[in-house]
Amino acid sequence: MVMKEAKRSCVTPTSPMAGALSSIDETADKLAIPLNVRVQASRLCREAVEEGFTGGRELKSVAAASLCIACRLTGTPITFKTLAMAFHKRRKDIFHQYQFLVRTKGIMVPIADLTAHVPAMAEKLGIGTRAQRWAQGVLTDAKAGGIVAGKDPLGFVAAALYIACAHEGENKKPQRMFAEVARVTENTFQKRRQDLQPYFGSAFPQKPATLPCFKPS
Repeated sequence: MVMKEAKRSCVTPTSPMAGALSSIDETADKLAIPLNVRVQASRLCREAVEEGFTGGRELKSVAAASLCIACRLTGTPITFKTLAMAFHKRRKDIFHQYQFLVRTKGIMVPIADLTAHVPAMAEKLGIGTRAQRWAQGVLTDAKAGGIVAGKDPLGFVAAALYIACAHEGENKKPQRMFAEVARVTENTFQKRRQDLQPYFGSAFPQKPATLPCFKPS
């Protein structure tokens, strides 16, 4: 107990731990993440370091993973890609640290609510509310089916919106634009479409499973 308290008291303004905690605060400010979330993230990060649950990675990756876990636990929308850009770290490093912390600390993290990302992306693409509702239906079914766990949600959101637009006959933008807004490659976008293929029929019972591939005019 004395050693643990002494370790906690060694967090000076110039220590690596202080830098990790500072990066959480700076990123939370930049992304407008609520105070209660950043407090929880800081606690998780401190515990991970003190208990040796860093997986041999830099503390900045531990800080990013801790912030992601705190966001998931509080239902705050966030993506690994957003965190990677904010922390200037590779997405896979943050993701691997996230998985390591969740597994070793036994944290029960709820699956991200993909539907929360639909309105913002739809606004960027100029997609109407009816198509948004269709997209949210597909995403809800996909989440229940367990196919979205551990994958960046924005690719799924973009694919679902594309599917919904095809169903509604609106906003005939090329797949490339959907991929760009989601910040994923066209190859990843195609994979997410394939992942959602089993859920097309449940959302669109009167439409064929194979959807058209819109081309730029």
